[in-house]
Amino acid sequence: MYDDPTPLHDDSSIMKEWMEDELTWADVYSKKPVEYLEAVARGETPVWDSEAKKYVYGDSETFEMTMGGTKSPEKSQDPQDNMEVDEDLPF
Repeated sequence: MYDDPTPLHDDSSIMKEWMEDELTWADVYSKKPVEYLEAVARGETPVWDSEAKKYVYGDSETFEMTMGGTKSPEKSQDPQDNMEVDEDLPF
């Protein structure tokens, strides 16, 4: 399953740079409260509340995520919604 051990890189200066790098996981990933992780495990969507300055938790259907577009007044319809099912598969 595993290959034989090999050096991280062929260039010794790059290997030395990697080995001496003091960057840790804590420097890269932000720490989240335990409640945040519990909410994600329950399938909820944590959303940052700027007014309360904390995460609020709820079902993903409760929250609406906007990506800067305009909100359409009616719900979009699937154009294939009322079509017959095609039983002839292409394979």
